[in-house]
Amino acid sequence: MILKRSDKLIAIIGVIILIVAGIGIFVYISSEDDSDDDDDNGNENTFLVEWIQEEKSIPLSGYSGRDKTFSETITSSVFKEPVSVLLNVELRVVWEDSQVSGRFLSRLGPFKVGQDSLSAEFTYDGETKMIPKHSTSGNKSEMFTIYDKPADQLLEDVDYNEAIQMVIQNYTDMDSASIDVTVMVEPGEKILTFGFFSIIRWLRDKGENFDLEITYTYCYPVINPVKDDNGEEPPTELNPSGDRFSYSMMCMPGML
Repeated sequence: MILKRSDKLIAIIGVIILIVAGIGIFVYISSEDDSDDDDDNGNENTFLVEWIQEEKSIPLSGYSGRDKTFSETITSSVFKEPVSVLLNVELRVVWEDSQVSGRFLSRLGPFKVGQDSLSAEFTYDGETKMIPKHSTSGNKSEMFTIYDKPADQLLEDVDYNEAIQMVIQNYTDMDSASIDVTVMVEPGEKILTFGFFSIIRWLRDKGENFDLEITYTYCYPVINPVKDDNGEEPPTELNPSGDRFSYSMMCMPGML
């Protein structure tokens, strides 16, 4: 049978339609297989955020006495990539009386003379803590809680950059605190008489130097992908730039 020209054209078009339909079915089936593979390997898009806690100390020093009261606002900051959370700050005052007349008698209780006394006051966010007045020497501290430590968590259905940005967004501006510090020293030397040595001792004993140690406890996140079903190891933790610590002191007006 001889096909007409129009019949041949229809047959060709039919073959083309069948080919296109076959290609479409193949692509559809392949995409479903890929989707199933992604579902099976869902851990590739799951990241574990673990918070690592560390502690650092910075030694400072100051002076307080009859002529000057130590009063500063100390701002403490920590920096560690990609973000840091300051957990608490401990302030420790260490001192020893440098001028005590009659040192031998000063050890005998009722004969104590010329002993300086020191007290301190720390204020953060409306809360004040005191180191009571004590004489001769001391090693006392107080601590403020700044922020609670974040809990470890899983971030699902995100890529690596999205996981980092989520952590930064949730914990930014939590890496510093300003604490008002006042240290008062009351010299023990008194002018009991107008004798020469009594006046000399009074002039010499104006106040005391002291050590102020600031200890920071802080944490930072380590973000790693959870192992996939193939057992591939996660990349190195994200912490490329190390850590930095800083503090600043600003004199409180009217306290000198």
